[in-house]
Amino acid sequence: MIKLMSIVKIEFLLLKRNKFIYFLFVLFILYTALGYKFYLQTDYIEAGQMLQSSAYITIALIIVGLFSGILLSQKEKKSNFNEILISMPGDNLRPFAKLFFWFVLSAIFYIVSTLIMLLYFSMAGSEFVLFTKEIFTYTFLYWFCALFSSGILGMFLGTCFKSIWLNIIFICLITILFSPLNTYVFNFLPNQLINFINIGENLEYAGAYKEFSGLNLDHYMFLKVGAYFLFSVSLFLIGSYTKKIKKLLKTDKIFYRVSIPIALILFFMISYFYGISFNNYLKMSPYSYNFFYAHKKNLPYLYTQEQKSNENFIAKSYQINIDIYNYSVYYKANVALKQVKSDMLTFTLYHKFKVTSINSEGQTLKYNQEGDYLYVYMPNDSDNITLNFEIECFSDNACIIKKSSLFLPPNIPWYPIPGAHTIARVSNFSDYYLEYENTDLKSPCDFEIEVSGVKNTFSNLDITGENKFKGNKTQACILGGMFISRSENDISYVMPPDRTEYLSSIINDIKAEFESTHESQMKIPDKIFVMPTNLFSCSQQILFTDDVLYIADSAIAYYSDYIKEAITKSIYDNPNDEHNDTINKKKTGGNKNE
Repeated sequence: MIKLMSIVKIEFLLLKRNKFIYFLFVLFILYTALGYKFYLQTDYIEAGQMLQSSAYITIALIIVGLFSGILLSQKEKKSNFNEILISMPGDNLRPFAKLFFWFVLSAIFYIVSTLIMLLYFSMAGSEFVLFTKEIFTYTFLYWFCALFSSGILGMFLGTCFKSIWLNIIFICLITILFSPLNTYVFNFLPNQLINFINIGENLEYAGAYKEFSGLNLDHYMFLKVGAYFLFSVSLFLIGSYTKKIKKLLKTDKIFYRVSIPIALILFFMISYFYGISFNNYLKMSPYSYNFFYAHKKNLPYLYTQEQKSNENFIAKSYQINIDIYNYSVYYKANVALKQVKSDMLTFTLYHKFKVTSINSEGQTLKYNQEGDYLYVYMPNDSDNITLNFEIECFSDNACIIKKSSLFLPPNIPWYPIPGAHTIARVSNFSDYYLEYENTDLKSPCDFEIEVSGVKNTFSNLDITGENKFKGNKTQACILGGMFISRSENDISYVMPPDRTEYLSSIINDIKAEFESTHESQMKIPDKIFVMPTNLFSCSQQILFTDDVLYIADSAIAYYSDYIKEAITKSIYDNPNDEHNDTINKKKTGGNKNE
């Protein structure tokens, strides 16, 4: 260790003499600063979009990393000093000392450039700075890992190939192959392979910044950059071993012969798990058309079942403990029922939520789940009973379940509700759209919900603690992600950063319009939440309930006049009879297609 650190110190001393590397880092930091200065001068580019669109930084980082790695590996030979170093103690540790040295340089760049970005966001007054942890995670994933791993790969090139022109060719090929450019240049390759080797943002699936999802910090991205790192390390070890094999001690040879297979095995293992994770992402992403094409033929069966029965039993309370893992949710629900007068109870439960067990008072109950209906067979009649459900679900376009964002909507029964109800129907206008029906409970009941696995969650229920909610409602909603909560004029907003002021001004204009037209009895809910856009119901941009107004994430990027019109129409179509007795209430769980 002493020899290793001594070599690292020498590398830092030599850095002052290597003006080219120093120039590259200064130039790149200025390059980053100029990019975010453009953000300050452009009103229509928000912080999240600017950060996600920084694919050009990933491309530049790969180039800088490869060039720097080649220079680091060849500088002793160019100064005719390598023969002297060979005879010195600790020469076999020199490649690893360079590796550690490069890690420190990459970390310095990562910290400095991220701080510069946060400084610009602060100067612009962006609320995005509230998510400092997510920003540092994002830049680590897309910037630091690209720079550090590319530097390791560059050391391999510099060790094995001495020709300058050959290395330049390799740099061009690697940059195109492993950056977002591969989508355009190597589009003849299998789609999943292109996505795997691209260590930057996936332009095909990322595209425009998603207000609801926030920054792309999905599980598969960590596996992808991990695989690139192990690939670079494997080549680095192979290159160092082949060049020094005749001069290595026995213990050093054993180290290489053990570490190289381990690195390769880990690389293939992570690549395998990446394939599974990315396939799940494609199937379950709310912004991927693959989900729709795979299930389109099943929509008539899943959403147009005829009502089979309508039970008279009532839900008194729901106690739900939710656990989130990647793209799936698992929860236990204790449901207290009353007026139970049947040996078979019929519930409605969205078909993506699969029941794994049901018991009551320690006794396991038989059940049958068909589509959106759940039939529970009771051993004996009882006026009051509590059922204990265990339920799991994978994300889809209706119920979004991700590590970074979560949406369990109020208009879809993601928990068992008494009776048989049609959740949604394929629109007569187009079979690409769904029209959601009202599935609220007959009467308000007590909800108590606790969420783990996702930070920063919100609900239409009252907050009782961190990710804990309680209230007496006819439906429950859980929302989580990169949101902030603000209160303006007695209205609580749960929105992405930098949107609250914009939306509050629109709501104030609508209020003023109601007052000027003597329609002040038309009440805007006390809570306004963002919700994800359903690509297959694009016209349903606004969801109105008694206590919350939900606005689609894509809608808040539209012109204010569009949002005013959509919200006003939603309030007219879904009036609250407590405040407007002159208009017939047409309460629905969602909007009709406009």
